[in-house]
Amino acid sequence: MVQIKMDKSKKKSSVKPLEMEPIAKQADPLNSDEEGTNGSAQSPQEPTVVDPVAVAMNVWNLAAAYACYYRSISVPLASILVALIVILTLEHIVHKATEHHKIKMAGDYTRSYNNDLKISNVDHWCLEGGDTGCKCDDVTEAIPHFENPGWTKAFGLNKELAEKPVPSDYYDVVFVGDGSVEEWNDRVRGFHLQRIANTKFFWNKMWGDDKDFNDPDAQLDGLALGIADDAIPHLLWRLENGEMNENLNPKVWWIVIGANDLRLGHCSEEVVLLGILLLAEYIHHHKKGAYVVINSILPQDTSVRVHNKGKFDLWPSIQSVNRQLKKFCENHRYFHFFDATDIFVRPSSPKVKGKQKGKQKGKEVNTKPDIIAKTMDADKLHLSLHGHKLWMKAINDFAKDLIYDTDLSDDAAPDEIETRE
Repeated sequence: MVQIKMDKSKKKSSVKPLEMEPIAKQADPLNSDEEGTNGSAQSPQEPTVVDPVAVAMNVWNLAAAYACYYRSISVPLASILVALIVILTLEHIVHKATEHHKIKMAGDYTRSYNNDLKISNVDHWCLEGGDTGCKCDDVTEAIPHFENPGWTKAFGLNKELAEKPVPSDYYDVVFVGDGSVEEWNDRVRGFHLQRIANTKFFWNKMWGDDKDFNDPDAQLDGLALGIADDAIPHLLWRLENGEMNENLNPKVWWIVIGANDLRLGHCSEEVVLLGILLLAEYIHHHKKGAYVVINSILPQDTSVRVHNKGKFDLWPSIQSVNRQLKKFCENHRYFHFFDATDIFVRPSSPKVKGKQKGKQKGKEVNTKPDIIAKTMDADKLHLSLHGHKLWMKAINDFAKDLIYDTDLSDDAAPDEIETRE
């Protein structure tokens, strides 16, 4: 596999276009502005927006001037002014929390092959636009986290599990990913936590050494290799350095990654998409006899502040990446997409369409997922025990169908990636 490096300083005009087989372009409601009948993008004039914070500051300055002139100010008037400032400021905060940038991708990667996945042609590197100002690492480079003792400890424990002296084909499924996977070993960054001990207990009953083979839900052997807060470059380094060794040959490799690239690194949707696809291709290249399952990025009811651009909800970005991952897997044999969204989000949650302006046809657009409370912790970021149970059960059903159902798995995996006809 040829390692691809990205030069962030390279200007867009000098980048060689992606070489992909021609396909009909499918419009993504989160991808671009609507086009006019002549095919050119229209740029409607932006309406004048009143900044509530500026109004609040003007009111405050007026009150201060009044107090300085008259030397005093009545308690009722002061209360009204404070209440007005608080209301305007809160309205501004809520509005900014529901804003979202325009999601744009330079190309359609849903039918790409491994040599088409060139990260140097992305439209922008950072979530808020542009190529600088974010903490996004190059997803084509393998990067360790040795400066963090917890990460180093977690990697050592994962490597021990991966090198466990068992038959080469002992495991049916190996899960590689971030903290959601690490919690199945009741660990966070290598340290055991009592509050998630029951998660490991349930894992062992379904996938581990304590399973009851008379239980139809406990027929597969699994291995969980995850580290909390890991992003795509960290997982790539782990795979290259022991977590995907020659003796580890499961039927299925299951990828759970991408959330931290968005939430912590503020990587653009396109960078996250390409990084996940490159990981999937890397695994397929080295483990051609196995299937690769890409888990959807799990929902998060959270906003992030990005480089003086205000707060953005991550849910539209997560949905955009998940749609592209699903299309890619639908077009390629031996790559499969597992959508876990409905496990954690009510089906009634409104789909985000059109421009993310906070309103659509005069109505507020909800850019947050309607998360089922019991499936996540209070932070609506980490899974609860109930959420882990539902997710593991759904994964188990999907994996059994993939391994044993000939309609889904077809024949033995080929040497090269093939597209589905």
